[in-house]
Amino acid sequence: MKTITDDVVITQAAYLHDYVINFSFNDGSTKIIDFHPFLTSPHQNPGIKKYLDVTRFKKFVIKRGQDISWNNYEMCFPFPDFANKNG
Repeated sequence: MKTITDDVVITQAAYLHDYVINFSFNDGSTKIIDFHPFLTSPHQNPGIKKYLDVTRFKKFVIKRGQDISWNNYEMCFPFPDFANKNG
């Protein structure tokens, strides 16, 4: 898989199922990420566990084409860092 760089931005993000989101980028690439391992990590901040409620999880937004955010940055991932680690 090609490394996602800072000049690549998210053009679309589509919820697929459970805790899985499909991302499309301005370079034509796509990436599917399952957030379940992160949300259920035993060392996870207990406040993040509320996003195991799929209704809440679905309410993400893309900020600046680079961050996926829930509830105004209550939970957020800088996408180039996260995508390159979980591919």
